[in-house]
Formats: sequence, C-alpha cells, structure tokens
Amino acid sequence: MSLLHAEPLDFKSTWLRLEKTVTILVTSQFRGLSSEEFMQMHTLVYKLCTIPQGREYRPLSPELYFELRTHLKRICSQFAAEFLASPDILHLYTRSWATFNVGSECINGIFAYMNRFYLRDHCADGMVPVDGVCATVYDMCIEVWKEVVQCDAVAAGMLDALLDEVTDGREGGLVDYGLIKQVLHIYQELGVRANGSLVYNADFSVPFVLHTYRFYAEEAEALIAESQGRGVLVSSLQKMHARINGEILSASRYLSP
Repeated sequence: MSLLHAEPLDFKSTWLRLEKTVTILVTSQFRGLSSEEFMQMHTLVYKLCTIPQGREYRPLSPELYFELRTHLKRICSQFAAEFLASPDILHLYTRSWATFNVGSECINGIFAYMNRFYLRDHCADGMVPVDGVCATVYDMCIEVWKEVVQCDAVAAGMLDALLDEVTDGREGGLVDYGLIKQVLHIYQELGVRANGSLVYNADFSVPFVLHTYRFYAEEAEALIAESQGRGVLVSSLQKMHARINGEILSASRYLSP
C-alpha cells in the first residue's frame, strides 16, 4: 500500500504503547523485549515517521521525538529523586545506569528509522543545534541522563559517597574499589556536558585532587608537629613516604591510567 493511502495511526494511543515499552526498557533490569515485540514497536515508529496525518498532513516525527524526550526526562527525574533518598547511592546509581544504558540502546534500535531519516535529514539541513535534538535517539537518551540525573544535587551526593569511600581506605577501612572504578567509568562514558565540561573532571577528578591535597596536608602537619615534639623527623618522613606509596597503590585500583 502506498504511504499516501496508508491508514493514519492515532498518535495518542500509539504513543501510549511506545511509552510503556520505553519505561520497561530503561527501568526494568530483568524485562526485555521479544523479537516480535521489538518489530511491533519498530513498525509503529516507522508508520508515525512516514504516514502523513493531522491538520498539516505530514509525518509526526518531531512530535514523537519530543514525546520520547519528555518521557525520558520524567523517568530520569524519578531516578534522581531515588538516588538522593538512598543511603546506598553508589550501588543504586550503577545498577540504574546499567539498565538505562542497555535500554537506551534497544530504544535506539526501535527508533532506527527516525535516526536514519528524520534526525539525519535534520542534521543535513543545518537544523542542528536545536534545543533537545541530538544526532541519534541513543545520544538523546544519554543527554537526558546528564541533564536530569547528573544534576548538581546528585553529583554532589555521589561525590560525597565516593570521597567517603576513598577516605575510609586511607584510614585503614575496607573499600569497594571495584564500585568506585565502575562509577568513574560511567562518568567517562558520559563525556561532555552541554556547557562543555567533562562529567568526569567536574564531578570527580577536580574535587578529588583538592580533597586529597587537604587530607594529606592536614596529616603532614600533624606528623611534623609530632616529630618536632619527639625529635623523630626521620621516622615521620618514612611514614610520609609509606603513605605516598600506599596512596599510589590504592589509586591505581580505581583511577584510569
């Protein structure tokens, strides 16, 4: 059947079907899509992006794209609220990101026709940058995460939790270096924010260096004061050297080379 004579879809009811699938994909760790379900969703997207309809009698690609973006922002707002309320923010963050990232890749596949035509033409026609429009649906999903989840409040809570873990290790406590490394790997994957700053630098490495400087400056002052009182400067220097070596070893377990 020619697209000119294809039966238009009801946008609202069609989007509700897609919306339900999107929600499952980015929030449910143990629920995926069958091949049949995937093709059904892919076909719905294809039809909305190709069949002329509505008052302007055109495909509804822009409306679909921004409905998806708005819905993802709602989901990410829920993530952010859960992270801020959680006493175990690091584990919750990494689990949620893993599900969201895999789900976003699947959504990108469902919206493949939109990527190949609407978004590609959008870029080719010089219509980018337009607020909220990215080169692919996957890119848009990640941008929404950075904008909504990796907000100042969540970033601050994550940083406090990361630095608490690091400090515990410096003071002889047990540390889940694998968890820290996993979080930092996510930060590196997130890349650059809209303002041009690197998520990894802004949300971890810069404050981490400052925190490290202050931690060891205070410790060095205490050691020097102790050595002056006891006349054991050499012993204090040996302790400092051992601490430096210990810091290098522990940092190698979670910092990228």
